[in-house]
Amino acid sequence: MANLLIKDGGTFDRRLKSSGVGTDADPYVMIQASDFDPLHRAQEEIFSLYGDRVSISSKMRSLNIFGRNEAIGASRATIMELQGAETVEALQTTNSIDRIISDDAAFTGIVVIEGHTISGGILTFVKQEATLNGQTAVILATPLARATRIEYKRGDGNALAATKKIYVYENGATTAGVPDTDSAVHLQMQEKYGRSQKAQTAISNDEYWIITKIYAGVLRKTSAVSNIEVRTGFVGDPLQTALELPASSTGSQFTDFPLGNGFMIVPKNHDLLIAANASIANVEIVAGAFGYLASVEV
Repeated sequence: MANLLIKDGGTFDRRLKSSGVGTDADPYVMIQASDFDPLHRAQEEIFSLYGDRVSISSKMRSLNIFGRNEAIGASRATIMELQGAETVEALQTTNSIDRIISDDAAFTGIVVIEGHTISGGILTFVKQEATLNGQTAVILATPLARATRIEYKRGDGNALAATKKIYVYENGATTAGVPDTDSAVHLQMQEKYGRSQKAQTAISNDEYWIITKIYAGVLRKTSAVSNIEVRTGFVGDPLQTALELPASSTGSQFTDFPLGNGFMIVPKNHDLLIAANASIANVEIVAGAFGYLASVEV
């Protein structure tokens, strides 16, 4: 069985560490993980299904995604900010997402962008910064195949003007800081949210995602019912519906997906998104998923 080292440095200090040497004032205690602990069971199931030994404690990093789509209708659409009439993001097979721009001519702030590069069909996680230049495109330091999150750099202090946006996109013509080709836009950030709203992500080839909670909600701006889907697939394969659940603007505002064994495993080199359709047009739906990244041990 897997062992965890628990550091107890004081009354309110409970931190997990993968290794270390304790003292009388700062001891380490060896305990054995329970077979009934969902995270332990998930790591054992990954080994059983995929042959990879993984560790949550070696990475000590959670992954939370959250998204919003204000125009869900009869056709399935990803719960994310999409440009124009787009309903899904076109997943790229090359590192073609290479530019960032804003329709705020005065915005020169710094943003942090998360995503993945691809090489030989393999995804690698990348986190980078970009300094915008208003309505003039800026080339990303590292072009991406997946663009999953964008937010202001902490401490930068710059903010978009009211109603303005930032776009991460493939090279092409723009008009007043807005890309002309809707399908070329892969990530947006609105001023009113301060970060992207995208219930879609990717998992790199050296880790797994152990999801412990998935939620969705129909906001009560309209009376509607909706069908929510969690869709997954290995990079290059068609996405498949892994979970499905109805949601409604009546009753409980948010619906949690039942994870019967306490977790859902997203394998390495994998795409995941949450999508929805609704009984009427222009329904606003939010969704998200929380969990822990587990590193593949070499």
